[in-house]
Amino acid sequence: RVHALGLPGAEATRWRQILAALFDARDGLSADDLAVVCRELTPEDPLEGGLRVMATLQRMVDARLITAGQTFTAFVAHGVADSSGRRLARWTSWEEVVLEELDAHGSADGSVYLRALSERLSTAEATCTPNDAAMLLRSWSTAAQGQRPGVTPVRFRQRRGDVGRLDLEVDLRELRGWLRTRQAVADEVLSALVDLADGTGRQVHVASELEHLVAVVEDDLWLRGRLVSVPDAVRAAIGWMHDIRVITVDNGLAVFRSAMRLDRSPSWPGLRGREARETTEALRRHQLHRILRVHVMDAWARTWLTDPERAEHLRADWFALPLDAFQERWFPGERERLARPTTAESYRSIVTDLGDPHQEALVTRDVRRNHLVLAGPGSGKTRILVHRVAWLLRCQRVRAGQILVVCYTRANALELRRRLHALVGRDAARVTIRTLHGVALSLIGPQALHELDLDACLREATARLRGESVADEAEQSRQRDALLRGFGWLFVDEYQDIDATQYALLSAIAGRAMQGDQRRLKVFAVGDDDQAIFGWDGASTDFIRSFESDYRAARHVLPVSYRNPAAVLDLAQRLVRPLPGRLKADTVLEVDPARRTEPPAGPWAEHHPELRGQIVWHVAGSVPEAARALMAVVRRWLDDGIPAPAIGVLARTRREGLHRLRLAAEAGGVPFSWALPSGAAVPVGRIREVVAIHDLLDGEADLVSATRLEDAIADLGTGPWARALASWLAPHLGRRLHRERWRRDLIGWARLERRARTLGEGVHLGTMHSVKGLELDHVLLLDDGTLRDRDEDRRLLYVALTRARRSLQIFSGPSPSGAFRALEHPLLQRRQVPPLAADAPPDHGYGLLGPADLWLDWLGRQDPGHPGHTAWERARHGDPFLVERRGEGGVVVDGAGVVVAALSAAGARAWLPRLDHGLRLRLLAVT
Repeated sequence: RVHALGLPGAEATRWRQILAALFDARDGLSADDLAVVCRELTPEDPLEGGLRVMATLQRMVDARLITAGQTFTAFVAHGVADSSGRRLARWTSWEEVVLEELDAHGSADGSVYLRALSERLSTAEATCTPNDAAMLLRSWSTAAQGQRPGVTPVRFRQRRGDVGRLDLEVDLRELRGWLRTRQAVADEVLSALVDLADGTGRQVHVASELEHLVAVVEDDLWLRGRLVSVPDAVRAAIGWMHDIRVITVDNGLAVFRSAMRLDRSPSWPGLRGREARETTEALRRHQLHRILRVHVMDAWARTWLTDPERAEHLRADWFALPLDAFQERWFPGERERLARPTTAESYRSIVTDLGDPHQEALVTRDVRRNHLVLAGPGSGKTRILVHRVAWLLRCQRVRAGQILVVCYTRANALELRRRLHALVGRDAARVTIRTLHGVALSLIGPQALHELDLDACLREATARLRGESVADEAEQSRQRDALLRGFGWLFVDEYQDIDATQYALLSAIAGRAMQGDQRRLKVFAVGDDDQAIFGWDGASTDFIRSFESDYRAARHVLPVSYRNPAAVLDLAQRLVRPLPGRLKADTVLEVDPARRTEPPAGPWAEHHPELRGQIVWHVAGSVPEAARALMAVVRRWLDDGIPAPAIGVLARTRREGLHRLRLAAEAGGVPFSWALPSGAAVPVGRIREVVAIHDLLDGEADLVSATRLEDAIADLGTGPWARALASWLAPHLGRRLHRERWRRDLIGWARLERRARTLGEGVHLGTMHSVKGLELDHVLLLDDGTLRDRDEDRRLLYVALTRARRSLQIFSGPSPSGAFRALEHPLLQRRQVPPLAADAPPDHGYGLLGPADLWLDWLGRQDPGHPGHTAWERARHGDPFLVERRGEGGVVVDGAGVVVAALSAAGARAWLPRLDHGLRLRLLAVT
């Protein structure tokens, strides 16, 4: 009978396979069972295979080969808060919102920024994720099924990150009609399934014949008039509701559960049996052969460039000789190299060129384990991170999109990305390298910045990863997978400085609490408990000490320092050696072998006439005198040709230390860079230069090139904010991104930039905390009298001492404070500072006159011709301004005497009393 139907060959074969399976079946068969028989079931889209088989079954019913009676089962949510009905209504409303947006824009073609779209669809009752937005648009490709056979109305492709491409193949009004019809069919089908539900719950099992659902839809005259094939429309509606998680289709189409069970035939080899070992060995040999082909092709290409005849012999031998003979002839003694899935040059640059056996061993450690690396100062911490990531990319063939690197600061992230790109080139492009706050913002979206502070963003990201707002475990898992988008490897820098909130987020990212190793990320953390200095900000060394037990990790130590002279390193270690609970208590850090024959204080200090191979401690009559003596040394060194950025001047506090040092620097004409205090954050997002880039993006097409932004930033001049914007853009040069992606990245950068804004150029003038992660040729420390002798104070001084690459000097008053008193070393030489001249600069401080101190709309209330408007337009960073008293209040005037702003009541109280103490202003930024 099949032959008499005249079916095409492949279709006839499929029909015979189905009939054979039906004849042989002892129990009921699902469409999935038949899809396996017909080879229609694919892992990429298992549901679609079952749907195709059901369509074939319907045609077989029409041909009277079989009788109707297709059944399927599903799970529905009934009688609960997030019922299937509410889910369908939610997705239907999302579709309507997107259609209205497309209609308003007049076109559906072009790039779609999924995170922006998901934020537009999210409400207080329900959150739409970028993954949901992508699913919504992707599902439109099947909207015409049962209505217009053979038509694919929409094509949607998701690109890298949260950007997709939507192409509309039909008129928007026609698409709207098909979608509304599908919504109506889905509503009828769901109502019929809910009527069959026995009880209530989040997963109520229901079973129905497909024909029953078809009959329900056919009873609706409006629907029947719009559908070409009711069975096809019903199947399409079932598939759509399954995809958007309104229902979960079970037997009859495909099995979708939060876990899967594999039934292994008793005839299969055991997991530890001889047959299994032989199979594994065959797979290993196959993989090694594939890797060998890469090396052979590489060798042939390189040989052909210089000796084509020899290259031809290599090619001939590859096809003629047995494998062992070929390797012995062309690659003698190189079996280990040939087993690596990368070229010799690549392996050399990533592993061998490290030149340090400890670093080489760490970079190539077991990929199946988690690792904690204790990296002392100057031991190559960043280098280890970069080369480990490169090794995964090039030697283990891990996909770049699976790797997430979390850095402590944005500057560290930029430096790590620069190094990784230099090592592996374009392979580094899709590796995600961000600060932890940047990761949180990418998970919850920039709109949260308007509602939450940065730490609250961390907590919200943790809650979403844990699925705290979702009761269903399967939905929790889907939400986490959608947020992390395939990350499998987590690298964490400066692990010793995390606090409880950051620990919770990192644990949620890593999946530490999840069951099953396959769901957890592999974690590679780098830190040093000796450099834990942010306890005052909530950080705790408890987290790095519990890392091994938290993640069942292996602990490693990098014992070689490539930064400090031997005497400086020894001085610092003597300071922290008595501290209890140190993770490196059994390790003594040493300088690298190449420098072990150098003078202990370093060759530069050995030959400098002032230092003479010593670590000099200058003792002055007071802390202010010590600050002036320090800057006198810096001034002499600058005059001798030492570059200003190579010098770091550090103190414990701003008020007692940095303010005095800044006064001495200004009096001595020493150029310096100066970090704003944490409490004086600048609203970077509202600064004139940043607003200009936002305005530019508003006027651009969907895709904007980095070159366009680079030109716009160049037009802003050479001030510090233009340079800051250039540093923001630097990692993206050469790229073209959606304007909303640019905007989101700029918003996140501006918010994070508030925390670490450094102004000026010259000698680094900062607190001991601010110098964390930096290296400086010459370090000059001022004991400002505030350091105590607690564990964290010793660690803070340890960090400050170990920044020095070439020389270290200390300056103090007659009575050293706290941890300074614990410094002892044979090469630490105390010298008395001669009394200084009496013309010392006045002892005053520095502050930020910001938006809270100004009457923000004062200038806006003035006439458009008021000269203050023009004065602000021409004002530039560093311009001088003054505060003048006017009545009971005060105003700000520029150098030409033009009033540009009025003080608020709070500003008047804070700043007018300072007029009697020589108050001077310089412009930081225009907002």
